[in-house]
Amino acid sequence: MHELGLGNRKVDRIVRSHVRACVIGNLNSDPMLFHDDAKFAAIKLMDYFLSWHQSVLASMDGGVRVVLLRGPLAQCESLIRSGLTVSEACRWYNDVAHRMSLILNFPDTYSIRFEDLLLRPKPVLEDLFAELEISLPDNFVAKSKPFGNARRGNVNVSSAPMVSIPRDSLSGFLDAENEAKAVMRLDRNSRDQILEKTRNAAAGLGYS
Repeated sequence: MHELGLGNRKVDRIVRSHVRACVIGNLNSDPMLFHDDAKFAAIKLMDYFLSWHQSVLASMDGGVRVVLLRGPLAQCESLIRSGLTVSEACRWYNDVAHRMSLILNFPDTYSIRFEDLLLRPKPVLEDLFAELEISLPDNFVAKSKPFGNARRGNVNVSSAPMVSIPRDSLSGFLDAENEAKAVMRLDRNSRDQILEKTRNAAAGLGYS
């Protein structure tokens, strides 16, 4: 999948204008996400929408890319609980990991591991915010949703309740054993298949 509009200036301008309008519209629609005195905006791209990263940055007059990495076993286990087969989950992981590995080659790109965020949330975020030259907030706003054994299917987080988490209480909100529990929910055959089918893609993100 190629970057939309790349090579066609007129189309590229239209794409950037549309992306900017969508982003601003989404921010303005939720008072929990938009503040009149905000100096920065965080825009989340997931899955195959990662291919839009250049257009998003251009539409917002630049910025920094932050890539959240995750190992294949726990990620694929989550996808399987959302209804994918092992093969489909591996294909998704390979496609998305490939896009992430391409993004990591761009300047102004910072990466963090999901596993590190679960184990050491405050230090990881302190390093990230320092890299972004942003002061670490006293509280973080997040959407609450079921995870682990409590989630048996795909979850629509758009209607999930918002919660405020003090930065010194992040460890209590996150489950440090989440990844290990996910791996344990996989049977031996599924684990072997995932490791074999995602080996190259995972290595591209530093997982071996």
